[in-house]
Amino acid sequence: MPHAVVQIPPRLFFSMDETFVHYMPSGSGRTYELKGKKNIPILGASDKRGLTLTVTTDAAGNILPFQCIYGGKTSRCGCSMLVLCLCSGY
Repeated sequence: MPHAVVQIPPRLFFSMDETFVHYMPSGSGRTYELKGKKNIPILGASDKRGLTLTVTTDAAGNILPFQCIYGGKTSRCGCSMLVLCLCSGY
């Protein structure tokens, strides 16, 4: 029995990628301090907090709205879980 060929419209075929964005970027490793100083504290260098940003396009060439994924508790759900929201939404 032959298989049926299904044509998927380009607007329904998606490609998504994600990247982690730090709230406090660690910077370029350069600081402003007096020459010869041995210990220079860098604030926020060990801070790992951030969000995940997703970018999605369809095969027709349209870019969908970016989505931000935050971790933690919110007043909306009251539980500890990942919260998904549109960056343009809230």
